[in-house]
Amino acid sequence: MNFTKTVVSMAAAFSLMLGLGACGDNAEQTQHAASMISDHYKQNPPKRDWQVLSVYPDIENNKLMVQIQVTSEQDVNKIKSLSRMDQLAVAKLACPMMFKELRDSLDSTRVWVELRANNKSLITSICPK
Repeated sequence: MNFTKTVVSMAAAFSLMLGLGACGDNAEQTQHAASMISDHYKQNPPKRDWQVLSVYPDIENNKLMVQIQVTSEQDVNKIKSLSRMDQLAVAKLACPMMFKELRDSLDSTRVWVELRANNKSLITSICPK
């Protein structure tokens, strides 16, 4: 009876170690993807002189977040006047290009872009795969 409990405990511990190892791999891959996206934006900045504030992994929610500062007050007012669907379409314009190496590194993690102005979020949208 003791032997069975020991085997079950060892199997559970082994499964936990494998699960935690997989989380670490995902975090490492997502961090690599964040680095690739940062490099991409350095070479291909967002249109309309918008500025990339940060690119960071949100491991808990399986997201890679990109924060973009909308620098023109005219752009901010226009975005605010749009319908929610049109705001989402505008946000997608700031998404990074999904090249093969980036898609491979992301695996199931999705890229999200958040447009910001005056220290506030205007709109957050998921990027196409």
